[in-house]
Amino acid sequence: MATFLWELLAPAHPAAREALTRMRDRQVRKLLDGDQIYSADQRWPRSRFEAVAGMNDILKDSRSTYEVFRQFEALMPDLARRHAYRALPAIVEARDFALAERYLSNPLDDLDFVNELALTLPLFPPEGAAPRLAAELSNFMRNVRLCEATLRGLGRGGEADALRTAALAGIAPDEMRELAQREIAIPGAITREATARRALEDRDASGE
Repeated sequence: MATFLWELLAPAHPAAREALTRMRDRQVRKLLDGDQIYSADQRWPRSRFEAVAGMNDILKDSRSTYEVFRQFEALMPDLARRHAYRALPAIVEARDFALAERYLSNPLDDLDFVNELALTLPLFPPEGAAPRLAAELSNFMRNVRLCEATLRGLGRGGEADALRTAALAGIAPDEMRELAQREIAIPGAITREATARRALEDRDASGE
């Protein structure tokens, strides 16, 4: 709920944005001082870097996430490696493709897993169930997009083209492949489709 409120307030209210920026900066200092846990409830510990990255998402400040990760990596390389997945979009956006390549894995390694899920799970389940298959497809295409951008940034356009072709061709169900193609053209298309379908179900259920 707190995150939701910040997302509502920060873009439209300068005072809220400034308060969130100050909060982010405090968390960055604690992280770089070695305090890695953000959550006060030790039963549900949360990474302080994850918290910082989430605040930067709200602030639309990916450059901060990139710069904090570089400092984090220099101070605590083993721990930073465990959080690189969260930082990769910011790293790619900063065009530090050499750094991105160090942490990217081959997304095609996950293709069989996505196809196997499709054998047992609907893409958009009814009755309020979580759309796990859509989420996994979204994650898969996110990784394809990051790898493709990194390869192109490194001057390896042929490898980037081959990766995209193999990723799309390897998705077995036609509906998923079409949705993946939309995700390549418009990042976030899968999430928006899932949200729109859920909103339509809720409207139909309420009789509006």
